Amino acid sequence: MRYESKHHYFKELAQRSRCFKNILHTLAHHHQRLSCLYLNSVESFLVKKILTGPSISVDVRNLNYYSQLSDEFSEMSNHQVSQSNWIEVLETRYRCGSVVLLSIDFYPIFGVVTDIIVYNGDNYFLVCEIIETICFNSHFHCYEVCNSSSPSFTLVKQSDLVDHNVLSMYTKGMSNFVSLKYHVI
Repeated sequence: MRYESKHHYFKELAQRSRCFKNILHTLAHHHQRLSCLYLNSVESFLVKKILTGPSISVDVRNLNYYSQLSDEFSEMSNHQVSQSNWIEVLETRYRCGSVVLLSIDFYPIFGVVTDIIVYNGDNYFLVCEIIETICFNSHFHCYEVCNSSSPSFTLVKQSDLVDHNVLSMYTKGMSNFVSLKYHVI
């Protein structure tokens, strides 16, 4: 909003309220009430918006990693689920092949998103393959990672992640590196 139109609103409000004794407090109070009214009137305010990319419907039991993750899939064992290429949760877009920070145990534990499972429309899981963190490379200021010899998968939601940011894997020679957006303690 341009400054002139906001100024016009405050001039009209001052004339309508006819309270000139503590005008700054009155204007601030009225402006905050109006802002709260606008924010509460929007139906989608503070609601998790979940957008998904193109998806296909599959049976849960036909997934490659169903045997490893049968405990997590127990609540949706008899359901058709959708596999999607990407999902956007609260303005953060997760794609297959992107890297996420799962947890921290001396070194961070990263996972590569292999699949995105959506069921019942608004419930979703990121299926991540856990990759090994070898060491911190101070020259590149990145963590050196490698695929484990026996791949293990895990199901996570965005709320379960240590950091919601999507990370990338970089390759230099025969080494793979993952850089954090900022230092996580």
